[in-house]
Amino acid sequence: MSYGLPVQYIRQGAVAEIDRTVYIPLVDGADYVTPWNNTPVGSPKAKIAFDGAAAADTTNALTMTDTTNLPGLGQVVLEQEEVATRGTYIVSFNQGGASGLVRVVISDGAEQDFGTTERAQQYRAGRPSA
Repeated sequence: MSYGLPVQYIRQGAVAEIDRTVYIPLVDGADYVTPWNNTPVGSPKAKIAFDGAAAADTTNALTMTDTTNLPGLGQVVLEQEEVATRGTYIVSFNQGGASGLVRVVISDGAEQDFGTTERAQQYRAGRPSA
């Protein structure tokens, strides 16, 4: 069985921190299966690579979302400069026994297709109904 890489879409030029937050599923680097449920030591940086270029440290450190309710889910807030250019990025973390990566697509939102349902059309139009 083959599993694809998790993908997260971020709108180019996103201003709000929540819109620039990348969530990275982390597993134990020893078996690559068990969710990693530790708190990072210090201020470990994730790595970000744009369109296959060499990876560089993210500006902000990785933190855990909630080790009780969401074990194994790390997050890193990208800076506005890090979401300014459209393209495909790989954000990875491999430190302190944890390993994980996610593909991040920075887009202007125009190419995102939410389907053909009425609700999807409302999302595309920017006015979701209750």
